[in-house]
Amino acid sequence: MSHPGSDHNGRGLDEGLRRLLEDLAGTHADGLAESTRGLLSQLCEQLSEMGLDPTQADTKRPPGFEAMLLDHIGDQLTATDMEGRITYVNEAQCRTLRRTREELLGLTVHDYGEDPGRGATQDEIIRITREQGEWRGEVINYAADGSEIVIESHTWVVYDPGGNPIGMCGIGRDITRRKQAEVALAEQKHLLQVILDALPDAVAVLRPDHSVVSCNRAGEELPGRPMREAAGLKCYELLGRDGLCEECPVDMAIATGAMQSVQLHIAELGLWFEERCVPVVDEQGDVSLIVIQLRDVTRRRRAQQERERLARAVEQTAETVLITDAAGTITYVNPAFEKTTGYSRSEAIGQNPRILRSGEHDAAFYEQMWGALAAGEVWAGRITNRKKDGTLYLEDAVISPMRSTEGEIVSYVAVKRDITEHVRLAEHVQQAQRVESIGRLAAGVAHDFNNMLSPILGYADLLLTQFPASDPRRNQLEQIKAAAESSRDLVGQLLAFSRKQVLSVEPLDLGRVVMGLVKMLERTIGEGITVKVDVRGGPAAVEADPSQIELVLMNLAVNARDAMPDGGTLTVTVEDAVVAEQTHPAHPDLEPGHYVLLAVTDTGVGMDEQTRAHIFEPFFTTKPRGQGTGLGLATVHGIVNQHGGRVYAESRPGAGTTFSIYLPTCTDRPLDAASEPVQAVDIPTGAETVMVVEDNHMVRELARTVLQELGYAPVTASSGEDCLRIVEHLEPEIDLLLTDVVMPGISGIELHERLAARYPRMRVVYMSGHADSIIGKQGVTGENVRLMQKPFSVRALAENIRAALDGEG
Repeated sequence: MSHPGSDHNGRGLDEGLRRLLEDLAGTHADGLAESTRGLLSQLCEQLSEMGLDPTQADTKRPPGFEAMLLDHIGDQLTATDMEGRITYVNEAQCRTLRRTREELLGLTVHDYGEDPGRGATQDEIIRITREQGEWRGEVINYAADGSEIVIESHTWVVYDPGGNPIGMCGIGRDITRRKQAEVALAEQKHLLQVILDALPDAVAVLRPDHSVVSCNRAGEELPGRPMREAAGLKCYELLGRDGLCEECPVDMAIATGAMQSVQLHIAELGLWFEERCVPVVDEQGDVSLIVIQLRDVTRRRRAQQERERLARAVEQTAETVLITDAAGTITYVNPAFEKTTGYSRSEAIGQNPRILRSGEHDAAFYEQMWGALAAGEVWAGRITNRKKDGTLYLEDAVISPMRSTEGEIVSYVAVKRDITEHVRLAEHVQQAQRVESIGRLAAGVAHDFNNMLSPILGYADLLLTQFPASDPRRNQLEQIKAAAESSRDLVGQLLAFSRKQVLSVEPLDLGRVVMGLVKMLERTIGEGITVKVDVRGGPAAVEADPSQIELVLMNLAVNARDAMPDGGTLTVTVEDAVVAEQTHPAHPDLEPGHYVLLAVTDTGVGMDEQTRAHIFEPFFTTKPRGQGTGLGLATVHGIVNQHGGRVYAESRPGAGTTFSIYLPTCTDRPLDAASEPVQAVDIPTGAETVMVVEDNHMVRELARTVLQELGYAPVTASSGEDCLRIVEHLEPEIDLLLTDVVMPGISGIELHERLAARYPRMRVVYMSGHADSIIGKQGVTGENVRLMQKPFSVRALAENIRAALDGEG
């Protein structure tokens, strides 16, 4: 390519300048700086005004005008021939390459734009320019000092008027600093991304429409995020939600232009986040971007919730919790402590636990406790402490040292439970178990003893009928019968204690029963003791055996008399009582409901707690040897419990004793009127055939003898199986079956069922020495069932047999 100021192939300078200016100022100058394009336009206008239109040949221009013109252009200009040899460079190119024009003219572009490591870059540019007429792009040039220069370049082919290529022209801009800035920016962006990716918090950049521009690795890995790139998602989609959060912090940041910080709960994921939204404001003051930071605080939140739950548990637990510092000063007590001790939190904090000392423990007890704690050991034991009001109470306590991270003891935690009532109840249960065990023994003894008493009483009755009143032997028989009856009464007391005697219950007005016993009570307890009876309210209706209730009152009266050797007052009170939930914490076995309360109070010597704990046990007595059987209060306890009631004793030495008896109220049956006295009648007789089945030989023989004396035809069997064998060969029909209820093998109930099929008109009378509960299990119940309790008298046997045969109810 020739110099623009020389003639090339007969073409003058005007044509070359014109083409260059057109190319520079026309459509091929897209890469030129704005200043360059403006300068070219001004030059063209000035040339026209001077009559130096480059499109017209004019030889009047001053020499060097073209060079001066092109040197004022800020971008680099280079002209070459078609082989790439430089024919022209402007001043800007010289400055860029740090070479003179003379050094550059005649060189090829390879001399300053070729890097063997990059390949034949210049050859490619020349080839594309030739083939396509132009080339655009970035190219690396090298200055004289070897520094690398990045050029944004545009080259094109220059043609003569005939359309023949006469050279190539190129214009470029030095973008080295821009490229360096881009590289630095890219490095900074990479470094920023590395830093953001290293953060545990999720960080994302949002547009005002909530769409994600970018986010760090933690943001890409958020739980619930869709399995695709985060860019382009909505911010709520990062958390797996379908819509914006309520009171969206992003919108608030946009509206206020200030940072927003909120706690965000993602219930679907069970996660908690701490979200911060920072608005980015542009030059116009508008929010163009929003940076959000999401910190997963789920663990912290759960730990906080766990601490709060623990605090609530400690505050609400029924156990007393007390915390002291290492010196033993109280720093915390929970509400249970306040309820148990009576000390408020403000009264306790700052004090020493010594405020609870009862004086029941010696110094060695506390020395051992604090010695273990000071050694870092856990102490567990039972302590008697004193409440604010002076009341003593018993606690099970566990005291543990608390250590710092360095292992130093910094405080002590005591967890204690008031077991006063528990211990009292346990003692009550133990007493009940002892009473129950003795009761089972007593019931067994009573059953066997009744079988032995039956023939004694029965034969005594028979012998008495054979001796006239004048016979001196009759008195001896009467003494034998009296002793047997006393033994029977003693057995009755054992059965009453064990709650296993047969009751004959009926609706009673307990107040009327008590009033009817006033005279008897006064005679029983003797002079010097005043009897007061206080029946409050209307009829005190209970369902009870009147004879057993009288026995209870007489035993309590005798017990009160013995407790008042120097005289006093015996007060008997009857009133209705309603027991609600927890009304009687001292009586935990008393079910809520309506009761009749029978209270017997004396002004005697009273009892200590140890004595009171054993008074209902059989054979326990404080009387001298030979005075009393020790069954009086045990009998009371058994009778009351068998009636479904409860009896309690309250006493203190020197302050008398009160026995409180709670009997369930009976309201569904009318009270019976007072019964008319029954007139004595002769012992009934008969001639029917009676089958006697009894496994005890003495009882069986007694029944046979009595029946035979009364005119009946008795047949005896020792068991149910023996009876069934006998009736197979027995000719007369059996009119009545007299059988024991409980026997080895076939029971009396089963035997009756099997004989009834053979003798449909046969009647039955049962006899038993067992308790009514056992009899009930055997099925001996009903209005038309006759049952004789052993031991029975001759009259009782005769009357029951006759009534059954005559069909009486």
